[in-house]
Amino acid sequence: MSDAEDSAARRIADCFASLWHLVRPIDGSGTDEFRRMARIQIINALERGGEFVGSQTGVQLFAGTFYSEAVIWSGQMSEVHLVRHRDLGNLQVLKTVPKARARDQMIVERLIVEAKIGVALRHAHLVETTMLLRLEDGRPALILESCGKSLADQLAHGVVESGEIVTALMHLLEGLSALHRAGYVHGDVAAENLLSALDLAEQWKLGDFGLTLPVGGSCAVKDVAYQGRPHYASPEQKAGLQLTPLSDLYSVGMLAGHIARSCVPACTRDQLIASRALQAFEAILVQEDQGKRPADAHTCLAILKDCFRSCAN
Repeated sequence: MSDAEDSAARRIADCFASLWHLVRPIDGSGTDEFRRMARIQIINALERGGEFVGSQTGVQLFAGTFYSEAVIWSGQMSEVHLVRHRDLGNLQVLKTVPKARARDQMIVERLIVEAKIGVALRHAHLVETTMLLRLEDGRPALILESCGKSLADQLAHGVVESGEIVTALMHLLEGLSALHRAGYVHGDVAAENLLSALDLAEQWKLGDFGLTLPVGGSCAVKDVAYQGRPHYASPEQKAGLQLTPLSDLYSVGMLAGHIARSCVPACTRDQLIASRALQAFEAILVQEDQGKRPADAHTCLAILKDCFRSCAN
């Protein structure tokens, strides 16, 4: 062994002794959580060729697998991160419980129920739930497919082309049709939850199953008051009554009306046609009496096409 190698070996031995003292509760210093996190950071640093992952670099690592790229949302009920898989490099979304609410059993259970619903649903126009995992501190976390901008974002940054509006609503109804056939009511149909696919700009997906319930359920079942978006919610949902697929269709009508009003001023013929068609579609779906609403999402698809066809003539 050369002098340089001998010196390097001694340095490694000294560093190992320091690390061993840090992760072993020899003198009772440090909490179990601190030592567990330290061990994970050491393993990650060795596996990544010396890269140190932790607060000193500002990089957050979840479950030893996902790097946080950005915080998408942080609220009282959840926090959502855009994450990248450390080995595969692909982007995904991680949704978990805020640290301050980690022991709130109701919120934890709601996220687990959301995971059970999400992993059971597979459709081209529903955001895919990949898995449920546990973070180092015990919090459950959903891993979801990453999508592009929401319809709300696109409406906020300019008028959406009429053809894209039709496509978005058709894909929404197709996703809802699959969800309803599986026995669920989405409960939070809104422009914020209709997302463009990351790899296909003309494909739209309905996401966020945090308020999704079995058909016939109500907000009371989840032990919380209605927490969706009142502007889109059906009368029965606001009242805390039992929900059916028709409750989601009411919300689709409200969304269509919101898009129509976002098209004002209608500067082109296509925008004018879209605005009128969407208002006609809204009038058919937004009925106080559930019995007067269309029978199902599939029927709404035909009605939507008829509205645009009639307004174009």
